[in-house]
Amino acid sequence: MVASTNITQVSESVRRYMGATYHIPVLERTTAEIQADLRATAIDPAIRTQFVSFLQESDLVKFANFQPTTEDATALMGQARSILERSQAAIVVEQSNGQDGGDSGPLPPATPTFSANGQDQSEEVPA
Repeated sequence: MVASTNITQVSESVRRYMGATYHIPVLERTTAEIQADLRATAIDPAIRTQFVSFLQESDLVKFANFQPTTEDATALMGQARSILERSQAAIVVEQSNGQDGGDSGPLPPATPTFSANGQDQSEEVPA
């Protein structure tokens, strides 16, 4: 049960990160809705694919009551980290090449919105 809770929390964190970084609506949206929205973005297709795959696997835990093994949970956490690292690398490359992510100018550097304990800094952290 702890692994399921952690995966759900990590999934929400990755959703918030991608939404804030790429200015796409991701909260209160289904994975299918997010996938459709991503098709219209300039986000690297490999990152889009990895993000959607991550969301689909996270959905199994969140909505289908799938109980991941320790290995499954570890692999999913690795996917989350990879998405963040690839996204950051893509932003750096885009900025150094003078490319932008759309019509609004270059993507701003991503600023961390999460505290050391993984919670959004604007949210209260339960004791």
